[in-house]
Amino acid sequence: MLVLDEGGWLRIEEDEVPWATGLDPVAFPIDLDEDLLRQRQRDCGVDLAAVDAGFERYEQMIRTVDAVKASLT
Repeated sequence: MLVLDEGGWLRIEEDEVPWATGLDPVAFPIDLDEDLLRQRQRDCGVDLAAVDAGFERYEQMIRTVDAVKASLT
């Protein structure tokens, strides 16, 4: 079995895991297709517009969290 350590992730080559046939591709991804990822995010209720907004939306979320924290003290 070929095992690679890539950035802290354990990776097993696809041809080495015949037992994985038919499993959820997101649960045990070899390579995760972006379309599949986006579909799974949609299915789970992720706001893709927020994901696409990137850093601007992240900054807004941080400000909101900071405001909530401040209101609790």
